[in-house]
Amino acid sequence: MKRSDSSHSTKFSQFTKECSSASAAPRAFEISGYWKAPSTARTGYYRDLVEMAAALCESLLQNHPFIDGNKRVAFFGTDVFLRLNGWKLEVEPITAHAELIGLLADGLADFEHLLTWLRDRLLRL
Repeated sequence: MKRSDSSHSTKFSQFTKECSSASAAPRAFEISGYWKAPSTARTGYYRDLVEMAAALCESLLQNHPFIDGNKRVAFFGTDVFLRLNGWKLEVEPITAHAELIGLLADGLADFEHLLTWLRDRLLRL
């Protein structure tokens, strides 16, 4: 039985349309240009890499650029960004998930709270 590609194309089209119109996209894509940033990188908006990571995490958590998995993408995208730049989060994924859910539930998943959360869990590689 041959699989129909039209269903896949329609879903992919819908996905890309939703992603391109998401308000998280411009900020996240701006930050993603710094995946391997020099240690002195400054964008004019952020003082350091941790601020860039907090902005990336906030954009992905708050603006829901994907149909599903936004919290996972926010956490792991932030973790990868930090690791590529010589830092890692010292927190178990299950603990991080519970803490991020708590921040979201309390309405505290904003830049300042995420910045504090990240700085408290950073470890130099």
